Amino acid sequence: MKIKITERQYSFLLNESNSNESKSIPKLNVDGDLILDKFITLKSLPEGLSVGGDLTLKNCNSLESLPEGLSVGGDINLDNCTSLKSLPKVLSVGGDINLDNCTSLESLPEGLSIDGDINLDNCTSLKSLPEGLSANVFSLYNCTGLKSLPKKLGEIKYFFSIDTPIFKKYKIAELKKMYPKVVHFRGEYLDIIKP
Repeated sequence: MKIKITERQYSFLLNESNSNESKSIPKLNVDGDLILDKFITLKSLPEGLSVGGDLTLKNCNSLESLPEGLSVGGDINLDNCTSLKSLPKVLSVGGDINLDNCTSLESLPEGLSIDGDINLDNCTSLKSLPEGLSANVFSLYNCTGLKSLPKKLGEIKYFFSIDTPIFKKYKIAELKKMYPKVVHFRGEYLDIIKP
């Protein structure tokens, strides 16, 4: 099941939930997909949000944060959320995380581990990667703000880093030694490394 609501409907739901005396947004559980594309004024989501399927918030230009403890059974699609600065420290994702063109994103939580892929293409404000990062595929195309690499990465099958200048500093053998759990490296400044 997919739930797609308009920005006006979402505002109405929040206003209705805030009209009670407690002034708090109730915990929201969605069994299927939740699609909130192009919500230009959306700055945050309710605490305790749980989505059984995919969470899609593409082009939500004012979105600044996601709630702590966010649980998504499928993919998180946040492409072009240009005000998003970070992800919550406690985050559960069953699929992929797509953050392409999140140009204000500065950091990822320590120990972020995703069974799917992490796509960070054109996240030009990203300054560093967290220790222990794990994913099936990790993509860093054109992350020009990246200034440092972690001492240790978790398991990553494919690591793509095209047009990310920090990799000019390293030779393939150095990266392979630094990150023995990464199966393949690929990028403009790198050759393919096979185990």
